[in-house]
Amino acid sequence: LRGEVPVEEVPINREFLQSIRGVAREMEESFAFGYLDGKRWDKFAEQYGVSQRVLPRLLIVDAPTDYYLPLPVDVKGHRATVDFLAKVASGEVKMLRTWTSAFKVAAQGYWEYIGAGLVLIIFTPIAYMFWSEGRADAKRKRDDKKKAEADAKDK
Repeated sequence: LRGEVPVEEVPINREFLQSIRGVAREMEESFAFGYLDGKRWDKFAEQYGVSQRVLPRLLIVDAPTDYYLPLPVDVKGHRATVDFLAKVASGEVKMLRTWTSAFKVAAQGYWEYIGAGLVLIIFTPIAYMFWSEGRADAKRKRDDKKKAEADAKDK
């Protein structure tokens, strides 16, 4: 965009990126690193719990599973960041999951059951309606027959 300073040239961002580059070199076996403009990609950032008010910020995302975790604001500096990421890598710190991805994982392998459940939910009331209507018709016919027999006796 015209007139805007690139995100990596803003002093606070430049300092943050330099720090994260050092973290990236140290943690490259466990994580891949990249950066994006949190203001330009605000909807993406907010989806993963990163507020516009707290930028720059490190966001950990496991793309295949859609687990994520913003680096807590109280974790500051190179050593604290490396220590926190080591805890994430070891599973000591649990990552979060978006509702949509949690549903996808929960439903994975169960689509046939979900489909069967939907069929039952839709067709059970319809079948009951026909069944109960058939019973009501049969009762009506019996009652009419009894009434006709009673009327025939009375004549």
